[in-house]
Amino acid sequence: MGLSTWLRGRVAVVPFVVTAPGGTAARVAVEREIREHGWRQVDSPAAADLLVIAGAAEHEFGSSADRVFESMSMPRARARITAPEAAAAELDAAVSRLHAGTDTDADQHETAEHEHPPASEQHPAAHEHAHEPMQHTSGGAGHGGHEHDMGTMTPGGLAMADRADDRDGLKLDVLTVPLGPILAWWPAGLVIDTQWQGDVVGNAKATVLSSPSDTAPFWLAPWLRAAPADAGERGRWRAARALDSASTLLTVAGWPDAATTARRVRDEMLVGDLSRSGEARRRRWVRRVAGSRVLRWSLRGVGRIPAGPDVPSGVVGDAHDRLLRWTADSAPARSEDEIAKPNVFVADEIRRCQWIVAALPELLAGAELAEARLIVAGLDPDIEVLTLSERESAHG
Repeated sequence: MGLSTWLRGRVAVVPFVVTAPGGTAARVAVEREIREHGWRQVDSPAAADLLVIAGAAEHEFGSSADRVFESMSMPRARARITAPEAAAAELDAAVSRLHAGTDTDADQHETAEHEHPPASEQHPAAHEHAHEPMQHTSGGAGHGGHEHDMGTMTPGGLAMADRADDRDGLKLDVLTVPLGPILAWWPAGLVIDTQWQGDVVGNAKATVLSSPSDTAPFWLAPWLRAAPADAGERGRWRAARALDSASTLLTVAGWPDAATTARRVRDEMLVGDLSRSGEARRRRWVRRVAGSRVLRWSLRGVGRIPAGPDVPSGVVGDAHDRLLRWTADSAPARSEDEIAKPNVFVADEIRRCQWIVAALPELLAGAELAEARLIVAGLDPDIEVLTLSERESAHG
C-alpha cells in the first residue's frame, strides 16, 4: 500500500448537499444518513469532498451540478440519490470511491460546456453561495425563460459590471448574480436573479424550476393520496414540515446543534409517533429556541411582512416570528386541531407559496447576502407545491 492510498483511506467525509427540483424526499433521507454517520455537512463546495445531489438532476440543474463538482479539489466523489431508500447504499458507494481516489460515477458524466464563469467568480459576496450559470431557462409556476443582460464583456469572456445610481445617487457597479438553485439549505428549484450595488441587493427577480413530471410534493403526500391519511398522520406530517423549515433557518442563522435536533425529531415524526424521550427532546428544543435572546436579536426585523388582506397569516411578522410559529406547529396534537379538509389545506399551501415567490424580490431589495439568505430561509417556500399548481392548470 502506497502512502497516497493510505492517506486517501483516511480522508474525512465532508458532504455538500444540494436538492434538485422534486428531491425533497431524497434530501430528507440523505440528511438522516449524514447525521447517523456523524458527518459534518457544509454549505460550500470549496470545503467539501463529497457532492451529494438529492433528486433527479435534470437539464440546467444537472449541468450546473457538474460544474460545481469539477470545481471541487481532489480527492472528491459524487453521489446522485433519486430514491430515499437508496440513500444509504449510494452514499456508502460514493465514500468508497472517495477513499479509493476513483469516482467512477463522475467519469460517466461529461461536464457541460458553458460560456460564462460561475457566479462565485463574478461577485465576491456570493463566493460560497451562487453556482448557477448566468443564463438559464425557468420552467415552473408560470415563469418563462429569460436571458440576463451581461453588460460589457472582456475579450476573455468575463462579465464586467455596469454602472448605475444607488439609493444615495452615487454611481456604483451593478453585478447580476443568480442565487440558486445549486445552494445548500435552499428551497429546491428556486432561482433568484439579483442585481448587486456594492454589498446589497438592488433588484431581484424570482423564478422556479419545474419538478420531474413523475414526482409529487413530498410535504403534501398525506393530503394528495387517493384515500387521504387520517388526522393523526396529517398532524405528524405537518409537524415534521414545521421542524424541517425551522432546521433550515437555524442552520443559516448559525445554530447547527439546534438544527440537528430539529431534524432528528422531524425524522421520528415521519416514521411514527414520538416516543416519550422524543417528545421530551422536542419540548427542550422548543424552550431553547423560543427562549434564546441571541436568536431573537439576530432575526429581529429580518424579512418583516406587515399584515394585509392578501397576506397569508402564516408569513406575517419577521423571521423570528415565523420561527416561533414553527416551534408551536412542531406539536402534532396542535397541528391535528388546525388542519383543514384536504382540498382546502392544499389550496392554502399553493396560495401561500405563490405569494412568497411573488413577494421575495421586494423583500430582498436592500439586503446584504447574509440577510438575504435568512429572509429566504425564514419563509422556506415549497417549490414542489407550485409545480403541482402548474400541472393542475395544464390539465385544467
